[in-house]
Amino acid sequence: MNCSSANEYIMKFFDGKCSDIEYEELKNHLYECEECKKAFDELDEIFNILKTEEVEPPENFEAEVMKKVEAYERKRKKKAEIFMITVYSIATAAVVALTMLLVSSSGIDAVWRDITETITSFESFKDFTSAVGDVTGKFFIIVLATARALFDVGVVIINEYYYIIVAVGILFVLAHRTFVYLTNRSRSNGGAS
Repeated sequence: MNCSSANEYIMKFFDGKCSDIEYEELKNHLYECEECKKAFDELDEIFNILKTEEVEPPENFEAEVMKKVEAYERKRKKKAEIFMITVYSIATAAVVALTMLLVSSSGIDAVWRDITETITSFESFKDFTSAVGDVTGKFFIIVLATARALFDVGVVIINEYYYIIVAVGILFVLAHRTFVYLTNRSRSNGGAS
């Protein structure tokens, strides 16, 4: 047996997977090879220490691990919130830009064309009022479509971040009540002076 095979058998021995035949070969090699015998004895000493001495984690080990887990979770949630806010901001900007593009490319141009055509070539008051009604209707359709898109984006944001909105509402109420309290207090102190 060579030293390389002996090292494999040594590891098998300490793992408890060494067969009787392998153990006999290893024992014979260790009897003949001083270097492998020294390596075996060192590992034997280490494993014996590990078996006899129970390693105890520090007292605050669990608390420290939980702090790190909580810090990681907060960081992960913060990244997710920033990502979602970014996505919703981009979506909102895209809706506004798309609406403006649609309005500028077809809506406003069509409305302005209707107005100029009507003003320049109306034959009667009835044609003029009909054209104004058409232009006004198209304008309100554009405004309502834009408002609907912004409302939909707002609903999605509110559904995702309702807790932030509630917290801001509570802070607003508290700030308002504090302001009213301080104002009334300063009035009462000013009147007593």
